Amino acid sequence: MFNGAQLHLIVNHLPIIGFVLFVPIILMASFTRRSDYKRLALLAAMFLGLLALPAFWTGEPAEDTLERQAGISENLIEQHEESAELALVAALATSGLAALGWLVSRKKEAWLVPATRGTAMAVILTTGLMAWVGHEGGKIRHPEITNTTPSLSTQDQNVSIQNKNDDDD
Repeated sequence: MFNGAQLHLIVNHLPIIGFVLFVPIILMASFTRRSDYKRLALLAAMFLGLLALPAFWTGEPAEDTLERQAGISENLIEQHEESAELALVAALATSGLAALGWLVSRKKEAWLVPATRGTAMAVILTTGLMAWVGHEGGKIRHPEITNTTPSLSTQDQNVSIQNKNDDDD
């Protein structure tokens, strides 16, 4: 049905786009007076952080699919994987912080404001890390986002030289 790369591409956008779209929501919730909005934002942050798990779990099967293809840089895959590990830790920490804030604020209402604002800061940090992961992953198949040009294969170089020689005649 789906190979590893296809499945990874389907699920890896969820945490990246989810965190980007969630930043204004958690910021608004952290500065509103409505406790129900704050609690809902904390619950949403808990769920959002967990969305990083499927993206991370599908990374290895995607790597297995890609490393068999010509022109794929193992170095770029490793850079993407290392950034994904850091972003996963941040996403899970954000989820845990939101869960802790939600639980503590149920017993002590005074903790709701700092819990929501602390979670908002964690969401902003995690959003930056998710964007970095997406950028690193994009470099694997999109050389136009790097400052380098893809090298020509030996066959392509021979064809270019032959075409140049034909033009000179």
